[in-house]
Parts: sequence; structure tokens; C-alpha cells
Amino acid sequence: MKKIETKGVLDKAAILAFASNSALKVEKIELSEMGGEVYIKELTAGEREALEKQMQSQTDKNAVRATVFVHSVCNADGELMFNVEDIEAIKQLPSRPVIKVFNRSNEINGITPEQVDTAEKNS
Repeated sequence: MKKIETKGVLDKAAILAFASNSALKVEKIELSEMGGEVYIKELTAGEREALEKQMQSQTDKNAVRATVFVHSVCNADGELMFNVEDIEAIKQLPSRPVIKVFNRSNEINGITPEQVDTAEKNS
């Protein structure tokens, strides 16, 4: 995401204009274990809330990393490729590529290890 220079305090109109005009970051990462690359996306505030809620509901099913995978992997335009119904299938993938997506998505979206631990403990 490119840095935006500010020239003062943002008002409501400027903030909402940014939301409607900003392109969320979409990043390509290599999954050599699977023989290719995938895109992962930066989340909106609403998508982040949905992810956190879904993570909490999946901890007892040992599906936190698969849940982040589903909420992160997208096409080049940022459209998600998977949905919550795919979590069980994602859990069957080798762990290394799922963990790569999990770690990079967390970095892009500012999700700290402490937040993941909290989600896992709140189950």
C-alpha cells in the first residue's frame, strides 16, 4: 500500500472518500510446496471482524489457520476464492503452505500472535 501524505486532520468526507477509492493491497506469495503462487489480500475492517469471529468459532475444531487461509486467498482482483464451507478441505492440505498464507496474511493485516492466542483461548 502506498503511503499517503496528510496535510491535516481528516474530516468525515475525506475518510469515507478514502474508503471508497482505496485499493486494498493484494500480494502474490509463492507456495513452492504446491508448485505455484497465490494471491492474498488486505482485509477491510468488516472482513477483519468477520475473520476474528470465525477464528473464535473454529478454535475448538483446530481450524484457525485454515480459517485465515479461507479469508485471505484471493484472485488478482482481491476476490476471495474460498468460503467457510471450504475450511475442512483446507485442513487436509499440507501444513507448510497453509502456514505460509497464515503468517503473511497476519503480517499484512496487523494480526499479532497474541490476538491469535486470544482467539484460541476464547473457545
